[in-house]
Amino acid sequence: MKAWCVSAMFVTLLFSAVGVLAESDAVSSLADVEAFARRHSPRLDAIRAEGMAAIEGVRQSVAASNPELGLEQEATGEEIERFVTLGKEFRTPWMYEQQRRWRNAEVEWIAARTTRSIEETIADLQTQYVKLAITKARLEQLETLAALLDSLRNVIDVRAAEGFEAIIDAQLIASSLANVQARTNLLQQEFLVHSALWQLDVGLGAGMSAELVLPSSASTVEIPVETELFAALEAGPLWKELTAYQSVQDNRVAVQRAAWLPSLGVEGGYKQVEDGDAGYVIGLSIPLPLLDRNSHATQAAEAESRLASLEIRRDQIRLRTTLESRITTLSQLQSALNSYPNLADSYSVLFASLDEGWIDIPSALNSLQGILDADEMRGELSLNWFSTLFEVEMMTAIELTTSVTSTEGDR
Repeated sequence: MKAWCVSAMFVTLLFSAVGVLAESDAVSSLADVEAFARRHSPRLDAIRAEGMAAIEGVRQSVAASNPELGLEQEATGEEIERFVTLGKEFRTPWMYEQQRRWRNAEVEWIAARTTRSIEETIADLQTQYVKLAITKARLEQLETLAALLDSLRNVIDVRAAEGFEAIIDAQLIASSLANVQARTNLLQQEFLVHSALWQLDVGLGAGMSAELVLPSSASTVEIPVETELFAALEAGPLWKELTAYQSVQDNRVAVQRAAWLPSLGVEGGYKQVEDGDAGYVIGLSIPLPLLDRNSHATQAAEAESRLASLEIRRDQIRLRTTLESRITTLSQLQSALNSYPNLADSYSVLFASLDEGWIDIPSALNSLQGILDADEMRGELSLNWFSTLFEVEMMTAIELTTSVTSTEGDR
């Protein structure tokens, strides 16, 4: 039994830290994952940095041009003339206004895209937390089961010592115990890999800890009505990103239309002749849109805008269909999860029936295998339920997990 104790201790120590930790440096339940990740997650920091870089790139692309300083010397025969000029290109008022609107629309789209990426990442981190909590609970259940099987093996050994024919029963129990140990080893390896990756992604460092507590059953969460969810969808981050992208496309068309006369050049300077004469130079350059009024670029931008509108409309329909599908999935998974009996009760009934002699060892072990399979399926259904719930939260920006308490009693 020492192997089972070491396994449980390692799982506990993996998510613990020495000393008393501040509340902000610990994850004690599912409810803490989002706030902790927003403060510490390097994945979220990378998303924010990428968004900021994109925004600054947009601002730089429409920044005012620098003035140009020119120094010239012209020699004509015996006469030498020297020029010092300062020139600047100015955008026309209509071009400046359209570029300003495009810049603001582009910044808004990047911000919406960044928000969507952050919300998707938080949903993923929450899903991984639930997966780890389910795996940890299963490891603890397997450890309890191994102890029960070990006790049953001791009983069989005593019966064999008293002369009862119990060799087959002992072999069956040994096989079941080996099967439980193999399941535990595989789960332990999976747990170690996933927990290390999750800790890295969520930002758990030195002096920080996370406690994996299995959230309560699906029956404790109330899903809003469809009309409320669809209204929230159209105000959520995914929908905002689509509408912001449409605004970008529309403003790109406006910029191309204004580009038929994008800028004016102004130049002023000082001229000095070698004999002492001096004067001033003032110039104005205006591009003449005689051969090209930027019509081809404008038509291309209009075509791209129409294509974007079709894609956005398709994506909006897809979002509504996806949300409707997720609502149905939540309802189906919730009904399935609520139909499962308590795992501890199943073990108690099984071993009580065995003690009373109502079933023999082979039947009990077959039933035990069925309970293990059912518990594994329940864990998968529970993970799918929470993953779907987090996706609906991300799509609608409605906090649904606030009503999910952290408890392991309903398993």
